Amino acid sequence: MAGRLEDRAIDRACDRLMPGGEALAAMIPTANREAFGYRLDTAEQNEMARRFRTGDHSEKPLVDLEHEDPDELWTPEQILRWWSDDYRQQLGMEHDDPAWRPTLVSEATFLRNRDVAEWIWEHETQWDAYAADVSRARAKMESILLEGNRSERSRVVCGNEQCDDPRTLIRVYAKRQPVLWGCGACGETQDHPEACGTCGSAALVEEAWSSNKDDDLWKCGSCRNKYTHEQVRDFYAKQLRRVPEKWMSISHAMQLMREQGWQERVSRSWLDDLEVRTEDVSGRREVLWSSLWRRHLLETNARQQRAHERAKKAPNVA
Repeated sequence: MAGRLEDRAIDRACDRLMPGGEALAAMIPTANREAFGYRLDTAEQNEMARRFRTGDHSEKPLVDLEHEDPDELWTPEQILRWWSDDYRQQLGMEHDDPAWRPTLVSEATFLRNRDVAEWIWEHETQWDAYAADVSRARAKMESILLEGNRSERSRVVCGNEQCDDPRTLIRVYAKRQPVLWGCGACGETQDHPEACGTCGSAALVEEAWSSNKDDDLWKCGSCRNKYTHEQVRDFYAKQLRRVPEKWMSISHAMQLMREQGWQERVSRSWLDDLEVRTEDVSGRREVLWSSLWRRHLLETNARQQRAHERAKKAPNVA
């Protein structure tokens, strides 16, 4: 699968938010365990020094690792390297050339080696975690290349008040229908099942199937109810309103505003009037979510009022 990453990155070259998409990110070399540990130690030392200088006696963790969640942010190569770097060191199989850099292919090949696999099976005390990570790396590759067959989870929790154990909603794909037919006589294809438009033959074969995304539904695994896209948007809006006072990275906040229908240039223009800070350890820019949400509600209300005024002034054609 790794050999198809470049083609997928080229397909996503014009992506407005991230040219090349996740495929390009998956091709970039990643840091090893040692570099990650050094970065973590440095961040902790900087935070300890800051607390000492400011007299901050907070009991919060020295480093917030929310933005380092491997399930969400680590690439397939980074997941595999977490294990392969350690195994190479224990087996004395580190590369002699200091300029050599591991790749997704090299690490997958190393872990798949029969002797290495047998050694891991005999010596790895965290076998279940290792197997889960290998499966996760493969699932990430399938998601990037749009292969495989897995349920798609949303970030929206079931909003049904009668649901005893609300869970994140899962997409239920609409029924697939044939969309392309091929002629068994001349080999031409067409988008309707009538007689071949080229040779007139009626010997047509269904060659491609697809479904309409607008007909997809979202299902709660607890109450088993299914919801339309409009209902899910309502659930999501209520879910966002319940978010407590918290600081959120600006990139994440802008994504949430896009999902509410705002262009990024518009929502970014609000930041000058909101509570924004630079996080001490990571240096990332953050916005106070409650202030951004209040601005969103005010702007939404103003937009609705303007639309109402325009509708009143519009001439009555009837």
